[in-house]
Amino acid sequence: MKGKGLRVVTSRPFACGEVICDFHGRLISRDEGLEIQQNNQTQAGHLFFFTSKNGQDMCLEAHEERCECHPNKTTFGRQMKHSARRANLSPRLHFVEDEPLIVFMATRDIQPGEELRYDYGDNRRSCGSSKQSSFAFTTKHTASSQQGGGNNNTTARIKVTPSFFA
Repeated sequence: MKGKGLRVVTSRPFACGEVICDFHGRLISRDEGLEIQQNNQTQAGHLFFFTSKNGQDMCLEAHEERCECHPNKTTFGRQMKHSARRANLSPRLHFVEDEPLIVFMATRDIQPGEELRYDYGDNRRSCGSSKQSSFAFTTKHTASSQQGGGNNNTTARIKVTPSFFA
């Protein structure tokens, strides 16, 4: 789509509740994330703020196109666009062997050829706004590990800074 930059379009169907992708990045403290948000507009658009299982305020910073865990691959979670009305994904906070992981899950059945979008949560009235905004999503922790894991259904808050402004 001309003028919209990179976007993510499905090549196969996804069922409601299916994990589409994860959001890769460097785990930093909340304070480090807030400093990036205040001082570096190009990096501020790829921050997920959340509270860890032990109550620590953290941030997943994903401004780099390639993550440390997949240095030879470009991750596409950071390229998904915003839509409050047409969102078909929702971010969820999971823990794998006590490491936080943000995944995007389908909020409805998604057909091949559909663009993947999620609600960044900002409340701007104009797309031309230069104001940084962010929003806290309520999601569930899912404890899991390669040894088995389980589901503890506690709530967490994920704060998303829209990449729109970067």
